[in-house]
Amino acid sequence: MSLNGMMVLLALRGMAPQVMITETHPKVMHWYLWGEAYDFVARRSVMVEALAKELGLDLALESDHEWDAALSALAAFRGSSGQWQRNLHAIAPDKDERLVMPCGVTKYFWPA
Repeated sequence: MSLNGMMVLLALRGMAPQVMITETHPKVMHWYLWGEAYDFVARRSVMVEALAKELGLDLALESDHEWDAALSALAAFRGSSGQWQRNLHAIAPDKDERLVMPCGVTKYFWPA
């Protein structure tokens, strides 16, 4: 996320302190869900078809950014609707680790 993104999140928190903010890493989630390397250039049609099936929608995605956004939206929907109940940010860090949350509490929904 860029600094502008952080500024937007802080502004949202100021207007709506309870707003749900999620984090995703689409390339990692792609590997977890489909067990294959993320290569949008070489595998675009396969990746779009797999994501369309997960979403239950017809998709026409032209870039990896669009694909990442669609998968992130899926994670936010599945997590907020209770379909994905694992929140990686709720896992206690090891004693020598810490979570940094400059925008307050966030959710990192994971399929499980």
